[in-house]
Amino acid sequence: MTPKQIRVTPDSTLVVTWQDNHVSTFGLQYLRNQCPCAACTKERAAAQNLLPLFIEGKFSVKNITQVGHYAAGIQWGDGHNEGIYSWDYLRKICPCPDHAAVTP
Repeated sequence: MTPKQIRVTPDSTLVVTWQDNHVSTFGLQYLRNQCPCAACTKERAAAQNLLPLFIEGKFSVKNITQVGHYAAGIQWGDGHNEGIYSWDYLRKICPCPDHAAVTP
């Protein structure tokens, strides 16, 4: 499944409209906390018992680029840009209540 449109809204959400017209709305903090890169995955595992640190720009998007025909690359406000969010991964982590009914 590929998106028809991806946009960041003024209220700090990323909205993905899919080819089947399903709309996924991701809070930027949720999306950043789901970053699939190796460093973030390792950091999440190690930080289970630690308090989160505030990092300026961590939850803001500077740029989104298409990676091939399969993913989006997000450059975050703090400079992090290693996570590649595949279309399948974005659909899988869709936080909407009816997601299970539309997952391919």
